[in-house]
Amino acid sequence: MTGKGKEKFIFSPRPNQAAQIRWRGWSSQALRLSREQGKPILLVISASWCHWCHVMDETCFSDPEVIQLINSRFIPVRVDSGRRPDINSRYNQSGWPTLAFLTHEGEVVASTTYIPTEQLKRLLTDIADLCGSSANKVKEAVREIQRLRQERPQARPEEPGPQVISDVLEVMRPEEPGPQVISDVLEVIGESYDREYGGFGWESKFPYADALAFLLTTLADGYLEAVDNMLRTTLDAMSAGGMYDRVEGGFFRYSTARDWSVPHYEKMLADNAALMAVYANAFLLTGEEGYKSVAKDVCSYLRAVLLDRQTGAFAGSQDADEHEHYYSLGAAKRANNKAPRLDRAVYTDQNAAAASALLRMFQIFDDPEYRSMAAAALDFVWWRLWDSESGPSHYYEDAKPRLSGQLADASSLLSACMDSFL
Repeated sequence: MTGKGKEKFIFSPRPNQAAQIRWRGWSSQALRLSREQGKPILLVISASWCHWCHVMDETCFSDPEVIQLINSRFIPVRVDSGRRPDINSRYNQSGWPTLAFLTHEGEVVASTTYIPTEQLKRLLTDIADLCGSSANKVKEAVREIQRLRQERPQARPEEPGPQVISDVLEVMRPEEPGPQVISDVLEVIGESYDREYGGFGWESKFPYADALAFLLTTLADGYLEAVDNMLRTTLDAMSAGGMYDRVEGGFFRYSTARDWSVPHYEKMLADNAALMAVYANAFLLTGEEGYKSVAKDVCSYLRAVLLDRQTGAFAGSQDADEHEHYYSLGAAKRANNKAPRLDRAVYTDQNAAAASALLRMFQIFDDPEYRSMAAAALDFVWWRLWDSESGPSHYYEDAKPRLSGQLADASSLLSACMDSFL
């Protein structure tokens, strides 16, 4: 991690020259400079744990010609997706890194994810030329986008227009959803269910903890055989496959193979907290000792690796194992090798979610250590990130709370506080 002035940027942990690009953080000043200098903004959204973000730093953004093109013809802006979820949610192109070319009004001219160096050179040149020679056409296109955006809220609920709406939300459109909604959502989940290997979708295979939690809820309410099979098959396949770390505990972010055999080696606090609760609740409902073991192993990972024992708060993620070396080692050899780095920023929503999951572990297993861990994480968030006027900040880094006004932080913290009284 390096920075210029007050801005800090996270680059690949391996050698690269990406810091030679004159990056700026997201700000009104960047938009103003774009307008005054007549240059488009190149917005790069990366993630601290992201393999392809690291590759792009080491290749594309370390190429002298790319560096010169970006510095001379663009206003380069770089944000970390975890630290700026607001920017990520607006501009992300279904993956990291995201490269979005913007006007000074923040409208997208073009966008992409990772591309190799030579393709990036051509794209940079084409976009810069387009915004220079055809600036009026770009402005006209932007005005049309803005006009459509103003009209979009006028659409009736049953005619949502072009904005993206998930299948689950689609079936929940009635103003007063009734019991039928549960069946409708189950049908949507069932349509994406992989009957051979468990999970939802094909390749790549993500755990989708929220869908699993929904299945648990419906199972508890009496939806039995089909839901039970779907849930057990998925939980068994995930914990038996390569996505589960049998040495240190915890789940990797996803599997690149349909059968869960080929993990993508990064670990996320949010995913592991959610899956810990899922396996604990599955044990409560089914009595399967294997689910209990997985839940406790995941907690051991949180405690041993992500927990900062001095503060009681959890790190947000552990980096990808770039060369698949560390996680191929046995327990004894891992202890003598450097583990992938951690993102030590403390995120309010993720720590609150971890606290809720730990409180559920306490309720199920009656181990006071789980309650103590939850209380410590909540105490840190409350005393370091809460403001009586602005509410919770999104993250804490360099001894400062940063970025207020994110709904996910407020809702997650409220939920965890309510859980602590149960």
